Amino acid sequence: MRAPVLLLSLLLSAAAQAGTVLKVDAKDSAGKTVPHEVYYAQRGMMRIDQLDAQGSITRIDIVRDGVIWGVNPRERTFTRLDQASVKQFFGGQSSQLDAMLERLPPEQRAKMQARMAQMKQSGGGGEFTFTDTGRSEHAGQYSCRVWSEQHAGQPYAEYCVVPPSSLPAGSDLEASMKKAFATVDQVLSGVPVLARQAERLTRMEKMNGFPVRWHVVSAGGSERENVLSSAEAQSIPEDKFAIPQGFTEKPIGGRESN
Repeated sequence: MRAPVLLLSLLLSAAAQAGTVLKVDAKDSAGKTVPHEVYYAQRGMMRIDQLDAQGSITRIDIVRDGVIWGVNPRERTFTRLDQASVKQFFGGQSSQLDAMLERLPPEQRAKMQARMAQMKQSGGGGEFTFTDTGRSEHAGQYSCRVWSEQHAGQPYAEYCVVPPSSLPAGSDLEASMKKAFATVDQVLSGVPVLARQAERLTRMEKMNGFPVRWHVVSAGGSERENVLSSAEAQSIPEDKFAIPQGFTEKPIGGRESN
């Protein structure tokens, strides 16, 4: 009977260790390694912490249940982004904008409409492109595929990308990433002005993987480098994917609600 009991114990242990925690460090201009980001993924949920050089959290993004939550720990506020809230906000903004345009003289109205069309086109993602270079490299223990990112046709960054399945608890990580991608696509589709709210996720979606090393480039070469410094499978507490208690809601483009 000991073998079945041992097998059950191993299965339960594997189930408990379903989550993935990925820590990313950055090298500053002096070559010093400092904390940069932490990614959490478990059971279809994702959380991304942005860190300062001391390791303190400056922003939290949580994607779960069809909602993108933006959390500001310093202000102790959070903003909910889902289809309903985005539609309500931008629908209201469009009504106000239409009313304002109607009050303008025809010549000024035409100029404003042309300018708005140009801004919408440039903000729709056309300036940001990703290309598989066809090269493979090694970053630490990982063999990765090199992708390049261009801004307005100019080199911006290179990423060495691995399939999520190659990281600890990879199947759950991959499932969580795909679910987060679907939420971002659904919520932010057609709203270019909000695209940067989820650029870390949209970037991974375009490259179909997780970058284990990347560096921002310029005419003078590498400006900064980020490296996956730790990747672990562990059971993540449920409250890691929840809004911290005592935080106040801040609607899109508005002030904190009372």
